[in-house]
Amino acid sequence: MTKFHSKHRTPRGYLLNRLVFGFLLFCLCMFLNPGCSNVQPDFSKVKRRHFNIKSLDYTELPYQYKYVMPLDDPQDPHDEKGIPLFRVNHQNHYHPVYLFETSLHLISNYFSTQNKKYLDLAAYYSMTMVKMAHEFKGALFFPYPFDNRLKAKERGKYVLIKAPWYSGMAQGQALSVFCRLYNLTRKQEYLDIARKVFKSFLFLEGKENPWYVQIDSNSYLWIEECPVPEHATILNGFIFGIYGLYEYYQVTRDETAKTLFQAATTTVEAHIHRYRNKGDLSWYSLDNFHKTVPKYHACHVEQLEMLYKMTGNFFFHVMSLRFREDYH
Repeated sequence: MTKFHSKHRTPRGYLLNRLVFGFLLFCLCMFLNPGCSNVQPDFSKVKRRHFNIKSLDYTELPYQYKYVMPLDDPQDPHDEKGIPLFRVNHQNHYHPVYLFETSLHLISNYFSTQNKKYLDLAAYYSMTMVKMAHEFKGALFFPYPFDNRLKAKERGKYVLIKAPWYSGMAQGQALSVFCRLYNLTRKQEYLDIARKVFKSFLFLEGKENPWYVQIDSNSYLWIEECPVPEHATILNGFIFGIYGLYEYYQVTRDETAKTLFQAATTTVEAHIHRYRNKGDLSWYSLDNFHKTVPKYHACHVEQLEMLYKMTGNFFFHVMSLRFREDYH
């Protein structure tokens, strides 16, 4: 072993200068490019059962559509570039869930017809949303450009969500879209976008940033379709967010995605009985306890069965059957 004499030792002042320079460089990076910062909350105390995560074939995944959309009949209304719009309060808007669900429908049609035009159109709609996305510290959020009024617990009261706001349902569906586009094309661009969308799941309520994920006082993790301090806890939007985590994990095997998927399904398992309204339509959310409509009740039935397929947890299958028996 070679011994170095003192004259070869690095001066203490030199090391200090290097540390100061490194710190200043890091601060400059943070200022010029917020995306270089790491957002990684501690999820170790979140309640999480270590469910199995089963690999499903494409035809077993959510968002399978039998209806084949006509390619020569653009949806109405739409903008001058052919992008579908959604009418809210007598105005047309770009609607994240509407566009991502349409993209998922187009991808499903591509599988059933093998007509590449469906895949190209799905990519066109989805990349349009990326151009409209808000980037925060390297995470992509898809904004709702209109206000939303939610019924609150107190009768006759409403909670107003001011635009722009972000939905866990839209973010989850975006994850599903870009994971499927990547699987079908192997284009790195789609995987890079999926990673940025996934990063948005790491922003929790209570911070000075956009959020749609919250951890309650009992350490359960929720994905909010409509993120408000009153916690809307809308069931169908929550599970659509879970679908995105599932597909992202299947593509990347990311351990944090696995943690979030297991924590979110644990929350559903623990609270699903509260959404059940025996002998009748299920509750839409836990905030205002108004009954859902038949369409959403059927969605709850399908979603619980899908969680059974994804996890192999027979409890979800049983609850799906009970919800179906309550109303069908």
